[in-house]
Amino acid sequence: MSILAGFWHVVNFLWAGFGLALVLWLALRLRVPLARPWRALAWLVGTGWAVSLLGLVWGGQDGLIATYTALVVAQGTLAWWLARRGG
Repeated sequence: MSILAGFWHVVNFLWAGFGLALVLWLALRLRVPLARPWRALAWLVGTGWAVSLLGLVWGGQDGLIATYTALVVAQGTLAWWLARRGG
């Protein structure tokens, strides 16, 4: 695998966690005034990437439905908690 192909493989692996975090963060910003909006985004992205890495280690491959389910549950729960807390 070339360096460029490896780079795009990593970007595509991390994209699911980042994309869902961005959608949830935008929804949070519309619903509640966040005290620290960039910190909320960082927490959501970090949670998504951690769940993706754990799914890769646990499942042995990328793209398992269980990993994506855990990603939605973990980031959704964190977004709910941030909305209740106010950011």
